[in-house]
Order: sequence, then structure tokens, then C-alpha cells
Amino acid sequence: MLEKVKAFIEDCHLIDSGDYLIVACSGGSDSVALLHVLVKLAAAYPFTLAVAHVNHGLRGEDANHDEAYVKELSARLGVPCYCHHCDVQAFAKEHGLATEEAGRIVRYRFFHQLAFGHSQTKIVTAHHQDDQAETVLMNLLRGSGSAGLKGIRPKTGSVIRPLLAVTKQEIVDYLAEQNIVFCYDKTNSDIKILRNRIRLCLLPQLELEYNNRIKASLCRTAAILQDEQDFIEQSAQSLFEKVAKISGKGLFLSLTVQKAHPALIRAVFRLAIEKKQGHLKGIRFYHVEELTKMLLDWPVSSQMPLPRGLMVYKNYDNMEFTYEVRNLACGLYQPRTLQIPGVTMIPELKLFITAKILGQPPSQDSVIEAWFDYEQLVQPLFVRSRHPGDKIQPKGFVGSKKVKNLFIDEKVPQEQRPFIPVVYNAQGIVWLGGLRQSSLAPVASHTKIYLQLSLGYQEE
Repeated sequence: MLEKVKAFIEDCHLIDSGDYLIVACSGGSDSVALLHVLVKLAAAYPFTLAVAHVNHGLRGEDANHDEAYVKELSARLGVPCYCHHCDVQAFAKEHGLATEEAGRIVRYRFFHQLAFGHSQTKIVTAHHQDDQAETVLMNLLRGSGSAGLKGIRPKTGSVIRPLLAVTKQEIVDYLAEQNIVFCYDKTNSDIKILRNRIRLCLLPQLELEYNNRIKASLCRTAAILQDEQDFIEQSAQSLFEKVAKISGKGLFLSLTVQKAHPALIRAVFRLAIEKKQGHLKGIRFYHVEELTKMLLDWPVSSQMPLPRGLMVYKNYDNMEFTYEVRNLACGLYQPRTLQIPGVTMIPELKLFITAKILGQPPSQDSVIEAWFDYEQLVQPLFVRSRHPGDKIQPKGFVGSKKVKNLFIDEKVPQEQRPFIPVVYNAQGIVWLGGLRQSSLAPVASHTKIYLQLSLGYQEE
């Protein structure tokens, strides 16, 4: 395993002479193996090692035991160790995040704090080929595009992943051969967590019944898509330089971009957003798909809000990205993430949406409520106003239907249509609030966890 990791580091140019490597170590098998391997390789590479450990405050004494083990292991290997304590549950609640996402943010904040002040710093994580396979499959189930299916890269910015060269079994065998002990995290067996369910239930079934080398196949797919994504991004950059112009407070894309291949159009939109706001945080696949619809189908003078206050306007010969807000049409408002569980206010419509996670099915139907199978519903959910060309697959209806036609069939007055909230996810419209639920994630006899969405109206 040592030689495979060394060759992978050299092939992918992951480590340079003089690097300061911050090794993320939880105390589990993967990160402990990573630390041991890097300590052995340090003799051949002139780099400096440090260990970073985060106690998330989630597992009580087990977490304290892991922290003590990492400190002892680091001292035994002669590597400085830095530990950080954080109440991740409180952080997640404060920022409206899932616990797993909150933990990731906390960890990387700490890693980057440790990196500050050091030159040539790299953060090293213990992702391996099994993680790669799980990530590709998980993103596939979520409906991700090629950007998600390309999985985990060997290097992303200052983060490197040398163990992508090896499988979990190779790591386990290496630890056994070297008589290396490690900690075990009981939460890794909790199949309520999607990644665990994929690792412990879905992948073994796929290996047994469909392809006994499914993990290798998924990793190979990721590698191919990484190369193809690189090609698309390089081509998009070339196209972007031809069709983009910055003037005043706006970034303008010529409508001639619509002649390009759809893959390049999506990539150019992402480049435009990143150029304008400096990052792609909050931008999801559906945002880019909506921009593509706007480019190809929406009329001139259409407008679309994006996360973080960025607005897009369709003019006669360009699409303008700006932070200026101009004469928003009645009912058009900034898309926002639904708080689940929680309450999401939509002051523009003088209403709010309450989301509850329940263990019991609905007792009666109500037009101001919608019920879903929580475990089957792709998250996150968002709410926005209606856009031209919107379609929904109504519950109990074969095929999709234009929202405009649904409004006509339901005899919804023209002046009321802008005030109907559109709840949606990466798969499409989930609920037209107070009007019609889609066929996505319907409640069934096997449903165990229910999501209830309900409308409430603010008093004048």
C-alpha cells in the first residue's frame, strides 16, 4: 500500500518539497493509516507534518477517548497535534444546517486556521476509493449532473487526498499487517445516515446481485468524468472570454451563447456567477437549469433572482448579472431554502411555510398542507415565485403539465397567480402551495417518516 500511495502522490503532483502538511485525523482506521503512511514517506520527502483533530461534541466520552488517542498517537510518532472543541449541534441549529454539513464546515475552518501563517500549506484528508464510489452513487441518487458524478478529486485547492489510490480493504489489511490500533466510531453503523446506508446496504447488494466490481466501476466513472469535466471547463473558459463583457455594475453574456452546446452553456453560466460574486456557494444544478431555460425560452425583460442577492435580467441581446434590483414584478421574490423542520417566512406574500417531521400519517387532507415521504424526498427544498415555462407532474396525473395550464384548469385568477409559492428541489416542483402537490416522494404504506408542509398567513 505504501508504494501505491507514493506513486499516486507523484503521478498527481500532490506534495512538493517544503510543504507543511496538516493531517486531518479523527482516530479512525482511515486517518490513522494515512498518518502512519505519511510519517514513513517523510523520510523521502522534505515536508513537515502536523495533526489536526476536531471534537464535535456529539459522542460524549467516545469523542473524548478518540481525542486522547489521537494526542497519544501523535506524540508517539513525533508529530505535533492540535485539537479543537466545538458544539456542532448548536452551530448547525444557529446556521440552519444539517449536522454533517455543519461538522464539515467547522473542521475545515479549523484546518485553514492552522494553515494561516505557514507557506506551502496543504490539508491532507483520508478519503479512499470506497469513499469515491459512495460519493458517486450518492450524487447519482440525488440527481447530480456530471459535476457531482466526477466525485472526489485527488486535489482541490489546498486539500489533497493521497489515499484515493487505495481501497478500504487495502487500508484494513495494512493496519493489520502493521499491528496498528485505531478508534471505532459507532455512528458509522447508523443506517439513518444516507452515506452509511449506501455503504452498508446498497453497495453490498449491488456487488452481490449486479456487479462484484461495482466500486471499481464507479471510481473509473469518476476518473473519466473528471477528465471530461476539465475539458468542458477549459472550453467554457475560452467561450466565456468571447461572449462576456463587464461594464459598470453588470456582467453581460451575449445571447449568442445559446448557439453553444448545452454542456458549455451550463459551464459558462457557472463562470459568470463565480466571476460576479467570487464563488459558487449556494448555486445548485437547478439554478443553472433555470438560467438555461431563461436563455432559450423566456421572453426579453425576464428577470430571475439567484442566491445572495444576485439578479439576472434578459435583455434584447444579452443576459445581465448584477446586484441592482429593478422594478420587480408583483410576487417575484428571492428564492430561499425551506427550514426543515422550521418556519420559512415569505414576507413578500405575507405568508409562511411550516415544515414538520412526523412519525404519523396525515389524519385528513387539506389544500394548505402537503405530505411527503421524508426519506424519499430529495433535499434541500426551496421556495420561489412562478417562472415562465414551469412544469409540474401533479400527484395522480400521468406525465407533466405546465403550471400556466394548471392555473387555467383550476380557474386561478390571473392576479392571484404570482402569490402562489412554488416549492421545489433538484428534481422539479414539489408543491404549488395551497393548490396542488406533485408526484414526487408520495406517502405510501412503507413510509416511516413523514414531512408535513403547511401554509400560514401573516395577520395584517
